[in-house]
Amino acid sequence: MNYGKKSVSKKRNSLISRTAMMGKRAHVSLIRVLFVILITICVVIGCTGIGAFRGIIDNAPDVNDIDISPLGYATFLYDGDGNQLRKLTAPSSNRLPVSIDQIPVELFDAFDYVALGHIHSPQKVGRETVRYCGSPLKYSFSEAGQEKSITIVELKEKGTVELRTIPLKPLHDLRKIRGTYLEVTAKTFYENSDRTDYLMVTLTDEEDVPDGMAKLRTIYPNLMRLEYDNKRTRSNAEVTAAERIEEKSELELFQEFYELQNNQSMTEQQKAFVKALLRGIKR
Repeated sequence: MNYGKKSVSKKRNSLISRTAMMGKRAHVSLIRVLFVILITICVVIGCTGIGAFRGIIDNAPDVNDIDISPLGYATFLYDGDGNQLRKLTAPSSNRLPVSIDQIPVELFDAFDYVALGHIHSPQKVGRETVRYCGSPLKYSFSEAGQEKSITIVELKEKGTVELRTIPLKPLHDLRKIRGTYLEVTAKTFYENSDRTDYLMVTLTDEEDVPDGMAKLRTIYPNLMRLEYDNKRTRSNAEVTAAERIEEKSELELFQEFYELQNNQSMTEQQKAFVKALLRGIKR
C-alpha cells in the first residue's frame, strides 16, 4: 500500500467528496426502503392468514349441533368363497333376536359349526354341527330326564369338524319318583339309588298322607317337592285349567306354551310378531 503524501491526500479527498457522500446516503436509503417493504409484506401476509383462519372458524359448523350417532347397524354374512349371502340391518342394533325357524337354512351353510343357546336340553338342529349345548345343570324338574353334557368341538381343515360330548355328573342329581307312600318308603325301592338326590315325589294315594313331607324326608333328606296324582287332584286340575284358559288371551296362552318349550320368555319383538299373526287370523 502506498502511504506517500500525495496518495494519502488523494484518498482523503475521495472520502470527503460530495459525490461519495451522496452515493453512501443513496445506498443507505435503498436499504431502508427495502427493509420497510419487507416488513410491510410480512404484516400483510400475517393479517391475511389471520383473516383466513378466522373465516374458516366462523364458517365451521357448531359441533354441538352435529348428531354423530349412527343411523343404523349392519352385519354382512359371507360364504367360504367370499360371496355375500345376506346383509342384516337394524336401526338400533345389528343383532335382531328371532326364533330359529325364522333363520334361513342357507345362512348356516356359511359356518362349519353353529353354536346355539338358551335351550337347556342338548340337541342338534338339522345337521350335527348346528347344536344347542344345553345347560350344565338341571334347573327345574322339567329337566329331570335330561342327560347334561359338555360339547367338545374340534375344527380341523376347512369343512372338517369333530364333535364329542363329555357327560356331566353332579354331586346330587335332580330326579322324580312316583308311587304310593308304601311303595316309595319301601327299602327295596330306594336301596339301590342315591337318597341324597334332589327329589320330586308324586304320591298316587287317594288320601293325603298326614305330614307326608316330613315323613318322606327321613328317607329322602333333599326332598324338594311333594305332589299327589289321584282322582281328586286330576279333577281339580281339569277344572282349574279350564277356568284359567277361559280367563287368558290367545297371546298369554301362546306365551305359556313358548316358555314351556324353550325355558325362556318371549322377547318384545316376538310378542309383536305373534300379535300381528293373531290379528291376521282374526280378519
